[in-house]
Formats: sequence, C-alpha cells, structure tokens
Amino acid sequence: MPADSDILIVTAVPQEIKAFQKTNGHLKGILLFETGMGDPTAFARVRRQLESGRYRAVISAGFAGGVSSGFQVGDLVLASEVIEESTGRRLKPSVLLESGTLPARVGPFVTVKKPLRTPSSKSELGARFRALAVEMETAGVADAAMQAGIPWMGLRAILDPMEQPLAVGSVGQGLGLLAQPWRWNRLASFLGSVRTAGESLARGLEILVRRMDSRN
Repeated sequence: MPADSDILIVTAVPQEIKAFQKTNGHLKGILLFETGMGDPTAFARVRRQLESGRYRAVISAGFAGGVSSGFQVGDLVLASEVIEESTGRRLKPSVLLESGTLPARVGPFVTVKKPLRTPSSKSELGARFRALAVEMETAGVADAAMQAGIPWMGLRAILDPMEQPLAVGSVGQGLGLLAQPWRWNRLASFLGSVRTAGESLARGLEILVRRMDSRN
C-alpha cells in the first residue's frame, strides 16, 4: 500500500477510542470509524468506508471479555485469528507483529452476537474455541478488510476478565443503573474498568500504529 494511505481504526463505541484520541490526536494518517456495538450492518458500513478512501491497514479495536483465566482489566490481547461463533468461520489476520513488539497476549478472538454476562458462559466459550477473548465486531471488520484486499489486525483491551460478570452490557443498562442509587457502586466500578481499559488500549494502539508506520 502507498505510504500516503491511511490506517483505519474501527471501534464500536466512542468510549473505546476516547483515550486514544486524547493522547494521539496529533498522529497523522489515521482515520477512526465507529460501527455501533454488535451492529449487524457493520460489515457493509466498513466495506463502504474502505471503498471511499485509500487504506494500507485496518485495525479492529475496542474492549473484550476474557474467556481464558489470568486476565486483569486493561490487559491487551492481539488476535491470531477471529472465529465467528454463529458459523464457525476462522479468519486469519494479514499482519501479526513479532513477539515482544506489543505487551499483549496473542490468541483467538470469538465474535458473538450478544454479550456474555456470566463467568460460566465465558469459560464455556473459551474452552469450546480455545480462545482468549470474546467481542462482537471483529469478524465483520476482518471480512470487510479481506474482501477489499486490505491487511487487518485485531487489538482488544480486557474489560471484564473471565472470572468477573459483565456489570453493564449496554448503554441502556447503564442508564437503568443511574435510576437506582443503591446500585451506583456497581456503576462506578464499571466506569473505572472502562477508563482503565480505554487507557490501556490507547497505549497499545499507539505502539501498533508507530510500528506499522516504521515498516513503510
């Protein structure tokens, strides 16, 4: 790809990329694109975006749930492949950085249609696919990139380790907690995890982008 083409970073919601925008807004050659969480139209929207410009790489980035033991909030995971749960398809990234380039565990992601809320559901999925993380968008993003002939990668920050239930599965559930003062501690803990995961993802994306730029 030409050096003057952009890197497209695809996230689901603004909270995932907020910290990166704050600390790396000066970086050139990057375009940010939001799909919405688990949006079934994400593939078509990403594909149209890729057709509208010049891109040398696509990064599917955001938060994920751990489906393997030993993760802490904010730990980074880099996709060795992404598995679409509904079909069993396995998509391999076109680019995988050398070991030690990024402080992240490397392994499979599983893309699901609905968030996994309980430790038991996350543990079962991880064992079934021998995966590290679960999320809702990477398979669609990867599919769009591959059809456009553009290299892709997947980078996620753990929001809810396998051993912890997912406190808030959607914006609507978060707003519901706001209306229940006796559950504000739960919401505060969740927002703290969002901040930690967002800051970690920002650091990982900066390393990833700079490393990719150094190859051109």
